[in-house]
Amino acid sequence: VVAGAVHSLPESARRCWKGKCNRGTYSLNPQGDATSTEGKLSVKWSVPLVKCVDASPLVLLAPSVVSTAGTAEKLNMPAHLVIIGSHGGDVVAVDGASGAVVWTLQLGEHIEASAVCDATASRVFLGTFSGQDVDGFKSRRPVGVTSNGETELGCFWCLEALTGDIVWHVCTAGEIKGAALVIDECVFVGAYDGHLYQFRVSDGGLIGKYPCGGAIYP
Repeated sequence: VVAGAVHSLPESARRCWKGKCNRGTYSLNPQGDATSTEGKLSVKWSVPLVKCVDASPLVLLAPSVVSTAGTAEKLNMPAHLVIIGSHGGDVVAVDGASGAVVWTLQLGEHIEASAVCDATASRVFLGTFSGQDVDGFKSRRPVGVTSNGETELGCFWCLEALTGDIVWHVCTAGEIKGAALVIDECVFVGAYDGHLYQFRVSDGGLIGKYPCGGAIYP
């Protein structure tokens, strides 16, 4: 079942378009004039996703890849790489010009948060959260349990931007539904357990876990 899709708009309409779309088709006029064809939106390309899309796409300009020496290298890749996930747990990277799929990845958990990248646009970070059990919203299926018996309901992922390969992932006590923030060699992300997590960009090592007094969303 195709429940969500990523759309690209023609050049004339891009400056008028903000937001995201959960429907496969739409008809909008950013100028508000139903009789005018100037500036009217049309679909340039469309890529189906497994379920609905709540996140906004991440658009990488001239993305890079990190070599074994740790430096960012440019590859013969799309000038614009669009990355987005859906509630079906799938992440897709699309050539922004043609709509061709560059890579796909199935993370197996709901994706509601928008992805972010590091300063070199070589790595992408996004959070996921556990899907509902058969009793709906009454309980969640945990993704893991900590050494002290704490149930984990969220995961945070680091991916290679150009390939979709998983660099590392860690679990959090609460669901992650908001976008992360990358500052130098640290990445911060909030969770529903009321904590702000600080991880190392290089390996996902936990630097700090800061209580914020309530669920963090988005």
